[in-house]
Amino acid sequence: MTSLHAPSIIPVAGFKSLSYKLLSTIFIWALCILVFVSQTVLITWRLEDRGVVINQMGNLNKQIYRLLLTSSREESSKQFTKQITLTREALARLSENVDSVTTYRADNTTVQHTLVDIEQGVDHFIVAATKAYQGTDNLSELMQQADILTTNINLHAQAIERDNTDNIHLLRIIRLCLIALILCSVAASFWMLRRWVINPLTLLNQTIDRLTQGQLSARLHLHSHDEFEEVAKKFNLMAHHLQDMYAHMEDKIAIKTHALLRQKQDWELLYQVTSYLHANTFGQETLQIFLEKILSPQAVDGGYLSLTDATQQKLNAAYQLSEPLLAKLHNISLDEYFASHCDDDDTALLRIRGDGKSEVSLWLLPVRYVNTIKGFLVLYLGADKTLSEENVRLLKLLNAQLAITHENAYLNSLHKQYAVLEERNLIARGLHDSIAQSLSFLNMQFQILCRHPNLSKEISLQENITLIQNGIHHCYEDVRELLNNFRTRIQYQSVHESIEAVIVHYQKQVGLPTRLYILSDEIYLDAAQQTQVIFILQEALSNIRKHSGAQNISVVIDNDGDFCMNIEDDGCGFDYDEVQRLSEAEEAHIGLFIMRERADQINATLYIDSSPGCGTRIRLIIPRLLPEGNS
Repeated sequence: MTSLHAPSIIPVAGFKSLSYKLLSTIFIWALCILVFVSQTVLITWRLEDRGVVINQMGNLNKQIYRLLLTSSREESSKQFTKQITLTREALARLSENVDSVTTYRADNTTVQHTLVDIEQGVDHFIVAATKAYQGTDNLSELMQQADILTTNINLHAQAIERDNTDNIHLLRIIRLCLIALILCSVAASFWMLRRWVINPLTLLNQTIDRLTQGQLSARLHLHSHDEFEEVAKKFNLMAHHLQDMYAHMEDKIAIKTHALLRQKQDWELLYQVTSYLHANTFGQETLQIFLEKILSPQAVDGGYLSLTDATQQKLNAAYQLSEPLLAKLHNISLDEYFASHCDDDDTALLRIRGDGKSEVSLWLLPVRYVNTIKGFLVLYLGADKTLSEENVRLLKLLNAQLAITHENAYLNSLHKQYAVLEERNLIARGLHDSIAQSLSFLNMQFQILCRHPNLSKEISLQENITLIQNGIHHCYEDVRELLNNFRTRIQYQSVHESIEAVIVHYQKQVGLPTRLYILSDEIYLDAAQQTQVIFILQEALSNIRKHSGAQNISVVIDNDGDFCMNIEDDGCGFDYDEVQRLSEAEEAHIGLFIMRERADQINATLYIDSSPGCGTRIRLIIPRLLPEGNS
């Protein structure tokens, strides 16, 4: 089952973080409060300035009345002048403060005109007061002017006071609005906190509770376009994975169980095959059973196994392959094909024509020992099939076990053969040190005896002496031949060389023309078969030399299917039935009996065809199990 992959979370259009929204809201509220506070401060400043102006107007009225009193009394001129100065200073301070007040009003032109009237009235009043002080003007008129001037000043002060009253009302309204704004800010803050933070957290907590209660279909639906929406998406994705895992838990357990069962079966197969290989003698039958064991559990339509070791022995086995396909495999040099088509996984794909015109795909896996390829396993999977990695890995392990077993069998065979050869060398040394030297000594003493002058010249005695001398000579030659045969080293790397070496040595020793015909390019024999074939050939050639009197010998080797060796001579021949009867009754003709024993050791068949005057033909056949379509 394909696992789900988490998609990347992409913020939606118009996404704003929660911090951005909170900061922007706080900024707006702070800006509004700042505006209201600034207006409050500004109005307070205006009230303070106008209060100063009103105080200055009262001070101006006081100075006017003092000037009036100074004019009516008999004061010194110095005192009168001082009062005029105080009056002008009060007027100057009033003018200065009025300028600062009028900057906050839209009707500052009217105030300025009123101030000008007051300044002109004060100037006229000072002039009138001066005249009254000097006695040139009436005091009553001066008092009227003072009343008019103070009235104008009072009217101006009342106007400013009315404006102050309006500002005070405005200040109260602004303060009320500020209080309302603060209350609204608090309420809005609680509302936004609940909407943007508390509600999403509450919904998240409720959804988590539903999940913990087993409601795996619960999802978190938020469209706030902020971090909580991002968290909701990831939470929903987590819940989806959790639901998917729970829903497919049985499938996953089944898959895991199947994988473990498959691994267990693979290890059991590996153990069974390894045990079988180590418990049985390696051969054609073992190879066939091995192929059936490893391919029966696999999803293959057929298989072919070919092994070749250092002795050039080639063993083949087939499993459910047709005869035409087998014939094509026999004609293909798989080692060269594998060397040119091997991939990085140590496998190759072979395409050949099948039974019809369509191509057949075959998978090749090497049977490798260390760095040497011992053979190949060919698998036929049919159409639209392929090998899994697990199958390839298992087959490689099985092939490695087969290669190790094959190499061990070969090494054990060599060890046994070398042990036999060593024993033969010991026997040869024993023969040389005992019988051969004794015969040589007898021959020398007999020759000295024959040259003695007192020896009788009778013809019968001379004939007996000649027979004895010939017997001693033949015995000595037989012992030498046995010594040479015992010391023959078989070249296990090549059957051709071993057979040719025996033929060449025989020609040098006996001098008989011996022709060798090898009809097959390759001869496949294991170490035991090769050893027994050489010994049978030596025994046959020795019998020909001793008994046949032949002039020509031919040896024909054919390995087309079964291994076949034909040894023919043109000698005197013999009655085979009579010889066989005598061999069974009197245990004579030990050479033929030994050849049959050697043939039985390698499951071969020995045929002897001979008749008096017609020569002798010895035929050795070693059967080889050919791959069958349904072997």
